[in-house]
Amino acid sequence: LDNKFHRKKVRQGFVFQGSVKGFSSPVEILSFPLPFRDKLKLAKFILFDLKQKDWNRLKDLNAKDWVVQKAGRRNFEIFFDQLIRNKFHSSPEDISAPWLGTRFAKESSSFLKKFGWLEGGVSQIVDSFEKRIRKDGGKIIRNAKILKIKNSKTKEIAYIENGKRKILKSDVIVSTIAPKNFLKLIDRMDGKLREKLESIEYLSCICACIGLGNIPVNYYWVNVLDKGLPFSVFFNHSSLYEDSAPPGKSVVFVTTYLKSREKLWKMSDKEVMEVYKKSMDKILSGFSKGIEWWKIFRIEFAEAIYSMDFVNPPV
Repeated sequence: LDNKFHRKKVRQGFVFQGSVKGFSSPVEILSFPLPFRDKLKLAKFILFDLKQKDWNRLKDLNAKDWVVQKAGRRNFEIFFDQLIRNKFHSSPEDISAPWLGTRFAKESSSFLKKFGWLEGGVSQIVDSFEKRIRKDGGKIIRNAKILKIKNSKTKEIAYIENGKRKILKSDVIVSTIAPKNFLKLIDRMDGKLREKLESIEYLSCICACIGLGNIPVNYYWVNVLDKGLPFSVFFNHSSLYEDSAPPGKSVVFVTTYLKSREKLWKMSDKEVMEVYKKSMDKILSGFSKGIEWWKIFRIEFAEAIYSMDFVNPPV
């Protein structure tokens, strides 16, 4: 796949004061409606404070106190307060500084470099893994429903494949599914470990994949700073993946992180799309007129909420 892998510099922006404002080039940053002194504080925060390696020393500090201390209150109120609420759906006082720092360090540093994209799509990577696993004698079972996991000296997974009940035995089971789902399947587990896994709270995610007959925005990544919008971020996927749409057209992802008990999660796909279209039209005039097709994706357990008292469970 080496000859299909390409690197590309992308642009990012923010939805601020009702429109998309660029924040990639020096000219865009200088023209952003923020006092110059605060821009310098923000630059120092991104270039230095987010580069530290010993995050453990900040473990008792919450995200708000740390950002205000290092970047100033205005930068916190304009940028980080809403970004934290969008991403974690929690108050900045309830999110740990190390978790915020490590996440923002990765995202901010990535825009100082080029992004990579794979011609033909990332599914080729999965296909390559599959071929290698099968070549080495591994077995891949698809479209099977897991019934029960037996946690004894010999591990067993009971599942249904093609309408037939089957048993798979092994010495070790590695699970990558959300703990809440895993706990429904496994027959027994140490009480303290079960308690830790049950305590992990998750955010859900709704993502609208939208095909447009035009290119409504040239920024790849646009975070939302304005309050009251139903989504957290949107991406012009085609500004990075050049083969994802025909010339003059584009594919845009509109994404919301939320809790599964919220109103938007309970809406039908059509209702969600109508909510998204109404708000996108306010930001990018005529957005909905360019829509040629769309599809809604939902992930119930999209991301763990890293609260102040969060502790990684033992592996």
